[in-house]
Amino acid sequence: MSRSRRLVAIMFTDIQGYTALMQRDEQKALQAREKHRRIFNSTTEKHRGNILQYYGDGTLSIFDSAIDAVNCAIEMQLGFREEPVIPVRIGIHTGDIVLSEEEIIGDSVNVASRVESLAVAGSVFISEKVYDELKNQQSIQTTRMKAFQLKNIETPVVVYAVSNPGLVVPDPEELQGKTEPAPTSTSPPAAKAGTAFLATKLFVPPPKPRAVQRPRLIERLEQGLAGKLSLVSAQAGFGKTTLVSEWIAGSDRPAGWLSLDESDGNLLRFLSYFVAALQKVEEHAGEGVLALLQSPQPPPAETILTALLNEIAAIAQPFLLVLDDYHLIDSAAVDSAVTFLLDHQPPQMHLVITTREDPNLPLARMRVRGELTELRAADLRFTPAEAAGFLNQAMGLELSEKNIAALETRTEGWIAGLQLAALSMKGLQDRSSFIQAFTGSHRFILDYLAEEVLLRQPEEVRSFLLQTSILDRLYGPLCDAVTGRQQSAALLEELERGNLFVVPLDDRRQWYRYHHLFADVLRARTAGDLPGQAAKLHRRASEWYEQNGSLPDAIRHALAAADFSRAADLTEAIWPQMDAEFQTDAWMKWLNALPTELVGRRPVLLLGAAWSALNQGDLPTGEAKLLELERLLGTAPGEAMDPEAPPPGVAFFDREQFRYLPASMATAQAYIAQSKNDLRAAVQYARQALDLLPAEDHLRRGPSAALLGLAQWAEGDLAAAYQAISVALDNFRLVDNETFALSGASFLMDILTAQGRLREAERLFERSL
Repeated sequence: MSRSRRLVAIMFTDIQGYTALMQRDEQKALQAREKHRRIFNSTTEKHRGNILQYYGDGTLSIFDSAIDAVNCAIEMQLGFREEPVIPVRIGIHTGDIVLSEEEIIGDSVNVASRVESLAVAGSVFISEKVYDELKNQQSIQTTRMKAFQLKNIETPVVVYAVSNPGLVVPDPEELQGKTEPAPTSTSPPAAKAGTAFLATKLFVPPPKPRAVQRPRLIERLEQGLAGKLSLVSAQAGFGKTTLVSEWIAGSDRPAGWLSLDESDGNLLRFLSYFVAALQKVEEHAGEGVLALLQSPQPPPAETILTALLNEIAAIAQPFLLVLDDYHLIDSAAVDSAVTFLLDHQPPQMHLVITTREDPNLPLARMRVRGELTELRAADLRFTPAEAAGFLNQAMGLELSEKNIAALETRTEGWIAGLQLAALSMKGLQDRSSFIQAFTGSHRFILDYLAEEVLLRQPEEVRSFLLQTSILDRLYGPLCDAVTGRQQSAALLEELERGNLFVVPLDDRRQWYRYHHLFADVLRARTAGDLPGQAAKLHRRASEWYEQNGSLPDAIRHALAAADFSRAADLTEAIWPQMDAEFQTDAWMKWLNALPTELVGRRPVLLLGAAWSALNQGDLPTGEAKLLELERLLGTAPGEAMDPEAPPPGVAFFDREQFRYLPASMATAQAYIAQSKNDLRAAVQYARQALDLLPAEDHLRRGPSAALLGLAQWAEGDLAAAYQAISVALDNFRLVDNETFALSGASFLMDILTAQGRLREAERLFERSL
């Protein structure tokens, strides 16, 4: 049986409600299918499609062109609209398939089928891959739906509806029951609400296709597996990440990978991502640790770390865990946590750290004990033989041994310098003169050769590089939005193929980043080559991230653009989410980056600052912020306020948050009173909050009812406390706050036990499992 692999557009169609129609009126159902087949066959042939299967009331066909497939689908749906109307769903995706005389197989077929099942009658749904091929087709209009987690598809799929006249474009919310909308960040299976992880931080970089093999270094790393830690430490551009990723690709040990950034200096965030990386090795590892990290008041760090070590010890197979770019961490708490892990590390795990500078870990002690393997700049430098392989085989330069030796000497085997030199020499006739012409420090070589590389790029590419240098991560549609151009995804692929310092961040080659060194150079040049444009570029990035559901990135770019009003709006909008996820530390960093005068006019931000302080146990600061808020509003906690007529000078972004400020202030005062053991005041403020909140506001009513119940419990009124905490528990469950719901159930069990109602407590315990 012959098979062939092809890149095609795959179309599924299906008559919605056909089975029910068949049961009601068989003759009418058969007439509908006959009309469907007639229109389908003629239109598919007209648009050069190939019909592969009829199944019941559905069809499967393929096209060599995504544009042909979509035009075919549009024409079909317009035909199905004519009386008698045929309610047909159509879904299209592009990708590789394996085709034989008997079957068509491939993940792309599954994606196309799932996209079709997501559609509604009269609509044409397409995947993002199809959308990318239609961007310049002015005759085809589209509307973005959402990113959906489709069944049996690992990665979320962004879906668009074709919105040409005559086609049905549903409200994305109508699709809620069909499948699960994907989170803006991909979470591992064990992660619950409130623990969203950026998937690209957990992606193991793939080996480069033409990378120079370095068996001498791989052997050193293999020998180091007998110890606890492999440290790969050198300045930028020495191939640290590339070496480790190639080692992992050839290793028989599974590996978890965590690409660190500055925000990982928060210990709870670092440990959460550490567990997420661990779950790439063992799917359910660390579930208990995540529960501890998500609790309203996490236990001491040593308790969490001990639980983490126990989870690691339960993993049967030996594995690697990589912390990439550790130099970006500036946190004594994280350093102490990693030290604790190393001191008690189970033998199954081998830790790997890549860094530009030595971390604050007990390296000397580990060195003496033989627990440490170190690769440094002197080890990572290319030998003459490796330089020859890189320059002539990977870069295709065909240099003489003399020129290779000279270049290796001048760069001291520095890989980034060699790569920049190779890019600069492409197209040059007299390469020997070029090699002899430069010398000096790494900084000199970097500046000189980066300028040479940039000057040799077409103006379009050079402009793209400079404009997108403001981005930490590169994605086709994001780059389109920032630069105002089209087809950025194709250009990113071209840059990667040309070895132009572009590093893929996922295995689908959708997300990239610039090599850190090259990004530094580009950003330095952007200020001079594109004067005054940086703020505009950051603002565009902020708008794209906001529209695509990533508010943290939107805030970061708004701050970089010095667009403080926009940053304040976004910081205000994300406050409920950050508070629910116990990420107030990160939120306060954004708040502290805003002008004090601006924050002082924004009551929702002041409330967030108050709660952030209270969550840290800083009652004086929390009370001071609440007092500042009361002065700004001219009102006291529990006093209703007209959101349509705010006091002069007051600004806010979210009218609903502003409307319920008095209730939120009363809840905060109840918390403070409870902390001071002023139980009467705590009950009074909690009741005021509940009186001001509508019954459907479960998000705010939950904490208020919980505080009321806790105060009543402390007063000895167990019956009232049980009732209030039961209300809180119901509200927590209605907003899927499992952490608080579990705490509420625990309080109820304690109350039942105190009342002697042990059987009820036991039943509640069983229901809570």
